[in-house]
Amino acid sequence: MELVVAVRPVSELYSADGSTLARRSAKFSAFASLRFDDTIPLEAEKLRVALERSGVGLEIINMKGGGDIDKAVIDGIEHCDTFIVFGSAKYGEDTGNAACTYYESKFAQSRKKRIILIRMIPFGEDFEFPQA
Repeated sequence: MELVVAVRPVSELYSADGSTLARRSAKFSAFASLRFDDTIPLEAEKLRVALERSGVGLEIINMKGGGDIDKAVIDGIEHCDTFIVFGSAKYGEDTGNAACTYYESKFAQSRKKRIILIRMIPFGEDFEFPQA
């Protein structure tokens, strides 16, 4: 089975009433917590599309569109039903940024969100940071 996933800049995620498009259009919503450089991992985009077909919105924050990353991340986690971790080798590193994956996952835990880990590394390898 092939999955398919679209990245929207933060400016396109929010509607006039302040809700996100993903939240308004879905019965349930999930927040994607992932580390990436210049592109969103294809797996995250594929999962977003597959979940959307089932009526579940997956919010993927892409700050290339501008905006306040801290607000976008906190709002996304606050309003999601499920926090999905894309567990790359460096997931959970404390980079000092309030919106890094270390603090994202801590915030999701404090809000008692359902957390799902998608292991993005081979089973023979270990995560570099204990948060993953």
